[in-house]
Amino acid sequence: MKHFPSEKWADYSRGTASKREAAEMKRHLETGCKKCRRAAEMWSAVLKLAQKEAGYKPPENAVRVAKSYFAASRLEVKPSVVTQIARLVFDSLRQPQLEGVRSTGVAPRHYVYQAGSVLVDVWMERAGNAMPLSLTGQVLEKSKDSQAVKEMDIKLRVGDADIAATKTNQFGEFHLEIPTTIGSDVQLTIGDERRIAVLIPMGLIGDARDIETP
Repeated sequence: MKHFPSEKWADYSRGTASKREAAEMKRHLETGCKKCRRAAEMWSAVLKLAQKEAGYKPPENAVRVAKSYFAASRLEVKPSVVTQIARLVFDSLRQPQLEGVRSTGVAPRHYVYQAGSVLVDVWMERAGNAMPLSLTGQVLEKSKDSQAVKEMDIKLRVGDADIAATKTNQFGEFHLEIPTTIGSDVQLTIGDERRIAVLIPMGLIGDARDIETP
């Protein structure tokens, strides 16, 4: 008695076998072959299960609603990073004025911040009353042979909003501009995996000194 392999019964159940072969297989089943009957019934059950599976697909509107719930609850957002606050170690405004020199305008304000082994050197300058503030700086890592921290994310924030972003160059340097319409202090955040926050006191920029010879 000729038996048909399992893959042939899969074709027979799906209706993809040729007419001649399907007729032969049907006659074979009518002879009472138990082995082939079990194979035919198994593939028939698999086909029915596959047909039902297509009916389990949820409607597109239900999928959109589910995705909106995930977005609202921020379940897909990466875990938050603990921010390290940098300490102000130098402020040019706090340095004593040279003898015989008087103030006539606004000079660049120089800050140096430290967070662990990281130093952030920041210069802030106003180009004019209607011009944005120019913020330049450099990020250095004291524990590294090459101290410049390159390709580091730099963001300028007011409250919870980012207003400017850039990256440090090969020397660890960066440049940003701050709109003059911002009246409150801004925060400079450095890095994503290891975030350092630097507070820039905007309210004191107008108190910085210009130097005039007597």
